[in-house]
Amino acid sequence: MIGEANFKSLENAVNNKMETRQFLNENGEVLGFAKIIYFESPFPFYFVVRFEINEDKRGEGYGKEMLLQFNKFLQDSNKVGILIDSIDENNPSSGMYARNGWKEVSEHKGWYTFNMSEGFSQKDLAKYIEEIAQKIMFLK
Repeated sequence: MIGEANFKSLENAVNNKMETRQFLNENGEVLGFAKIIYFESPFPFYFVVRFEINEDKRGEGYGKEMLLQFNKFLQDSNKVGILIDSIDENNPSSGMYARNGWKEVSEHKGWYTFNMSEGFSQKDLAKYIEEIAQKIMFLK
């Protein structure tokens, strides 16, 4: 493993409170961070406010590794992840979420989900996007 972010501790996250997890290498050097908010409604989910790798460490696979660890946390805890992809299309990281299992919400370009229940359709989620957007607007 090339780094670790301790996402497991998010299981104790407080509703509507931003949590920051540093992404560290085996020597304890900070490689980047994740800012994530847990919401209990309209259904339990983690919203990724930001994934960022330090500029001098980009292009070395750390962003993908951090994302894959977060994906595993979501699967292990049986929770949904939601994010808005704000990576510039000209950036080499563009498309990272889709390449690693995140699904774009068909009616809301740039919004992605991970670990969404099979019984919960994209159309169902689209109904909640406005409510979710209102919640996150004030927490950034």
